[in-house]
Amino acid sequence: MISNIKIPHYPEISSYFDENSVIAANLAGYELRSGQAEMASLTYHSLLKGFHSLIEAPCGIGKSYAYIIPAALYAKKAGRKVVISTNTKTLQDQLKNYDLPVISKRYGLDFSYKVLKGKNNYICVKKLFDIKTNGIPLDLFTDFGMAEKIKLRTESYLDAAAVIDREGICEFDELAHEVSGDYQFQRMLCCNSVECVNARCSYFKECNYFNAIGAAQKSNIVVVNHSLYLACLMVEAGQAGLQDDEGEDETAARQKFQNPVPEHSKVIFDEAHHIADITQSSFSVSLSYGKIFSNLNAITHLLRKNFSKKSKKITDRINEHKLLVEERLKMYFNFIGPLLADELSSKSLDDSQPAASANGGGADFLSASLSRQMLLKPQHIKQIMSNPNAESLREAISKMADMSAEAGEMLAEKNTALNGAAINSILNEMNSLVEFWSDIKKYGDDNILWCSLPWQPPGRSQQGAHLNVELIASPLNVASILKQNLFEQKESVILTSATLATENNFKYIKSEIGLDGRETAEVIFDSPYDLQRQAAFIIAPLAATPKDRNFNDEASRWIQDIIHESNGRTLVLFTSKFMMEYVYSQIATGLSLNGYKIYMQGQKPRIELLNIFKKDTGSCLFALDSFWEGIDVKGESLSTLIITRLPFKVPSHPLNEARDNYLLKNNRNPFYESSIPWTILKLKQGVGRLIRHKTDRGVLAVLDTRLRDTSYGRKIAGALPQYHYLNDIKQIKKFLAGRADASGSR
Repeated sequence: MISNIKIPHYPEISSYFDENSVIAANLAGYELRSGQAEMASLTYHSLLKGFHSLIEAPCGIGKSYAYIIPAALYAKKAGRKVVISTNTKTLQDQLKNYDLPVISKRYGLDFSYKVLKGKNNYICVKKLFDIKTNGIPLDLFTDFGMAEKIKLRTESYLDAAAVIDREGICEFDELAHEVSGDYQFQRMLCCNSVECVNARCSYFKECNYFNAIGAAQKSNIVVVNHSLYLACLMVEAGQAGLQDDEGEDETAARQKFQNPVPEHSKVIFDEAHHIADITQSSFSVSLSYGKIFSNLNAITHLLRKNFSKKSKKITDRINEHKLLVEERLKMYFNFIGPLLADELSSKSLDDSQPAASANGGGADFLSASLSRQMLLKPQHIKQIMSNPNAESLREAISKMADMSAEAGEMLAEKNTALNGAAINSILNEMNSLVEFWSDIKKYGDDNILWCSLPWQPPGRSQQGAHLNVELIASPLNVASILKQNLFEQKESVILTSATLATENNFKYIKSEIGLDGRETAEVIFDSPYDLQRQAAFIIAPLAATPKDRNFNDEASRWIQDIIHESNGRTLVLFTSKFMMEYVYSQIATGLSLNGYKIYMQGQKPRIELLNIFKKDTGSCLFALDSFWEGIDVKGESLSTLIITRLPFKVPSHPLNEARDNYLLKNNRNPFYESSIPWTILKLKQGVGRLIRHKTDRGVLAVLDTRLRDTSYGRKIAGALPQYHYLNDIKQIKKFLAGRADASGSR
C-alpha cells in the first residue's frame, strides 16, 4: 500500500470487516479482504473530518461495501446526506438490487437509500394516460419522416404501454418488452421539462419522477450516475442566469426538475477516472439543425394538442410560426453547412469508441455511432460569425416565443395548465445559442470550437448532409470547472476507482480534475490477489508494429494461435472497429471449423454477448471500448486476454488536438504529460478484466511490441501489475493448467 496519510482505526468500522463481524456471521464463506477495512476507515475518516480523498482500489478489495458502510454510518450519525455517483446505470442497478438492500437489512444498518436517474428514464403517467386515450402522437415525429416508421410500430408501442400500465412500471429499465431501449418509444413517454407542469398536473401525486426526487430528499444515501451529477453541477453553476421574470414558485419548481440531486456536502465517486471526460461533455454546448428542430417540434406538438379541433385559427398560426423558424433555420445552415460538410467528409472516421447509445449491438452499432469531427479553423469561425441569416433566425424564434406566450394565456383562460416558463426557457436557449455562435470569437480562448458530422452508410444520398453538421463548444480547462464548482463547494469528495494512479502516484488525475496543489488524502491499495501465481504476461513477438501495413494480417495469425493454445476462453480487446471486423473475417471461419465459437461485438446486444461468453467456457469474444471496463467474468470463461494494440487516444480528435496544442503553447510535452498517462489508465482498465477472483488463473497477451521495444512502452509496462512472465505462447496452455515452467517476472 502507498499512502500519504495514517489511516485511523474506527471500531465502528472494523466491526463490520473482521472475523467476528456481523457480515462474517451472516455471509457463508466470508473471507477477510486485504485493504477493505482500511478503505472503509479512510472513507469514514474523510466524511467525518471533511477532506477530499483519492483511493485506488484494485479488483477484489470490495469497493462497494468499503464506501457504502461508512457512508451509511456517517449519514445516520451526522444526520446528513451522502451522495454516491457511479459512471454507469449498470453499476447503479447493481447497488440498487444487491449491495444496498443487503447491507441495509441483513447487517443491521437499517439506513434509507434511493437510486436516482435522469428524468428521461422515468415514465410520465400523464403521457401514458394520453396514449391509452388518444393513441400514438404521430405529429410529434414529423421531423425526418419519422412518423411513417412509428406507424409500423404502433401496435408494439400500444402493447408496451399496456404492460407499463398493468404492472405499474416506473422506469424504462424495468420494462421487459421488445421495444425496451427504443428511443422513439421512450421519447413518447418520458418526463421532460417542456410538457411537465409540476404540481399543477392532475397526476402529480402519481408522478414517477417527482416521487423519486421526494424519496431521495428523505434518504440517507442517494445514488446517481456521473452524467446526471455533473449535469446538475452545470445547472447549479448557471442558476444566476435564470429569467428574472419567472415567479419564485415557478423558478423553484423548474430548478427541482432540472436539478433533482438533493442538497449535500459529501459525495463519493466510484469509477472516478471518467470524471474529467464527463465534465467536458456536460459543460459543452452545441448548435445543430436537428437539435433546434426537435425542440421546436416538441413545443408546437404540445401547443397544438392543448387546443380543440375547433381552434383551427390558433393552430394554423402555430404551424405558420413553426414553418417560419424552420425556413430561417435552413437558411442559417445552408450558409455555413456546405463548406463544413465538404471538409468533414474528407476526414477519417474515429471508430475506436462508438457512442454509448449504440455501443453494444444491432444495426445502429454499425452506423449511427460513427462520426467525423474537426476543429474549426479561423475561416470557419469567420463564416459562422458573418452568417447573414442569424438575426432573421433569432427574430423568427422570438416570434415563436410571442406566439407561445399568447397561446399560454388563451389556455390559462380555459384552466388548461401549460409550463410556459419551460417553453420560454427553451426558446431563449435557442436564441442564446445563435447569438453565442454569432460572437464566438470572444469565447474561443476558453473553449474548444469544433464540429461533427454523423456518418452516412454507403449508398445513402448525401443531399442535405450539411443540415446534419453540429457546432460544438467544449470547455478547454475542465480542471478549473471542477475546482470551482465541486472541490471548493463540497466538504468531502471521495474519488475511487481500480485505475486512478499512473506510475504509483496521482499527479496526472489531480491535474486533470483540479485537485493539484490541494491537500488530499492519497492511497493506493495493493491487489488482494496473488498475481505472480494467478496471472502470466507475454508480449507476442510480432515482426510488425501497429504502424505497419501488414500488422492486421500478422495480428490475425497470432490471435488464432493464442486461441488454440488457450482452448478458446479468450477475450480479444480492440481499439478499432475496422481492425476487429478485419481480424474476424480472416480467422473466425477457420476457428469455428476447429470447434471454437467466435462472437463479435455488434452481432448481438452487449449484455447478451456477455452472458453467452460467461456461460460457454469454450467461446471467444472480439470486442471494443465498452468491454475494456465494467465487465466481470469470473472463472474459466476468460482465461486469456489479448490486447491487440496500446490504447492511445486518437490525436486527431478535436478535443485531444486542442488539449495537445494548449500544452505545446505552454512549453509542455503532450505525449508524456497527457497521452502516456491516459494510455496507462486505459490499459490498466483492460488488464483488470483478467483476474476477478482468488481462484482465477489467466494469461495477458499483448500484440503491440512497442510495449517492449520503446522507452515510452517500457514506461507504460512498468505501471501494469507484476505478472509471471512467459517467453513463448506455447507456455500458455501449461500455465493455464497450473504447470508454469517459465521463470522470472516483469
